[in-house]
Amino acid sequence: MTGRNDHRPSESRDHGGDSGVPPVRPHRAGALVRVNLPPLMGLRDAALTGAEKLLAVCGELPPDTVIHVLGPAVAGMFRDAVNVGERIIGMFNNPDTIARESRLLNNAGILAEISGALANFAALNRRMNAAVAADNTAGDRDGECDYIAHLNRRMTDIGAALAAQLCEAYGRYRERLVRYRDYTVKNLSPENAERYHLAYRNAYAGYQKTIDSILQTISTSKSRSFSE
Repeated sequence: MTGRNDHRPSESRDHGGDSGVPPVRPHRAGALVRVNLPPLMGLRDAALTGAEKLLAVCGELPPDTVIHVLGPAVAGMFRDAVNVGERIIGMFNNPDTIARESRLLNNAGILAEISGALANFAALNRRMNAAVAADNTAGDRDGECDYIAHLNRRMTDIGAALAAQLCEAYGRYRERLVRYRDYTVKNLSPENAERYHLAYRNAYAGYQKTIDSILQTISTSKSRSFSE
């Protein structure tokens, strides 16, 4: 009898019984969190860096370029950062860390929403011009050049206000976003820092291609306008 009773705690643990011994499953989940968290942070920060690199030049560009060229790309990068950030925040237990990550996520979310609105606005502008062109083909007088000029002028004014709001919000949140990310990375162990940087480099390589393409488009547009 004594031998059987001595083995009961291990039997209860294996079958989920209330033996007072912590179950194995939460321990494995905790280990998975520790492994997955640094790469996810690297993915988020690569997206934020990509968006910030584009926004850093927005003050030098005409509103039309910010609306139609920068806006959609920046929106996609901030959206990626927010999607990953929402997964990250559920992995923390420390209230201070959760509060800090929540502020970072909220700031990134605001920038994602403004840039998303700008991207939607650019798409709306294109659809409206396409509709005007289709009406013109069908013989409708709404397709006349003066109407198109009036439409584009008004849409540019509205889009410019959105673009200015995006650049202003970025200026307001930039220092905080950088500070919070640097603080988190600084506290990673060497092994986790390696995971973070590997994920960051791989993700940023993809964003860099988009950035290079956009900067090339902007440079070509500037050269063309100078020659004209």
